[in-house]
Order: sequence, then C-alpha cells, then structure tokens
Amino acid sequence: MSIHEVSLLELLKFNAKNDTETNIMTNVEWNIVRDIFDKTNTKWAKGHYWLGGQIKMNVNDPISLEKTQQAKIIGDKRFIELGGPANSFEMASINTSRRELHLLEQVIDNYTQIMKYRMKNLLLHKTISDIANHILEYL
Repeated sequence: MSIHEVSLLELLKFNAKNDTETNIMTNVEWNIVRDIFDKTNTKWAKGHYWLGGQIKMNVNDPISLEKTQQAKIIGDKRFIELGGPANSFEMASINTSRRELHLLEQVIDNYTQIMKYRMKNLLLHKTISDIANHILEYL
C-alpha cells in the first residue's frame, strides 16, 4: 500500500505522534472511522461494510480517494438508472452513505497529509544524519 491508500482497520488504529499531527487531525471528524467499523460487527454485515453504500469492502481492504470516487460514480449512476429513491427511508439511507463517504474522504486526505509530514521529517532527519556521517568521515 502507498501513503495514498489505507484500510479501515489501519485508520481505526492510527494515532497522532506529536502536537503537529494532533492539530492536523482536529480539522476532520475521525469518529466516522469508528462509526463505519462498528457497522461491520453487525450480524448482517459479517465483517464487511459498503463504501459509499456501493462497494463491498473488508476492513483490511485498501481505501483510496480513487476508490471513493468509484463509489460516488456507481451511486450516481444507480440513482439515475433507478429514478431516485423509492421512499423516504431509502433517501435517508442514500444521504447517510453519501455523508459517510464524504467524511471518510476527508479522513483519508488527512491521513495522507500526516503520512507525508512523517516522511518529510524522516527524510530530513536521514539527510542531516547522512551529511553528518560524510563530514565525520573526512575529519
């Protein structure tokens, strides 16, 4: 997996490592991850969830912004093909799925920002360390 994709289970376990990461995470509703995960524990879900109400996913399957776009496209296409919801309960379900997908996209984007931040700091530290070692070799 790349930093642009992450599983629901990894998101559930993800924690900030410092104040900067905590500040980045406070801009997004991370509780949506727990909400979606909790649904996988229901008797009818059998460990799965439906990304955007459209794509059946396992908690270990990688999620990316591209995958969420696919779910949106499928949902929009089905909405048009079926002529919209049959009743208000179905519309409520569609709206819930859309909202969850939107929030999950924000979490994935947030996760990606934090992982880039971590990689940048790792590379910066490694680069300084490497330079210091090369200088010490010449002394």
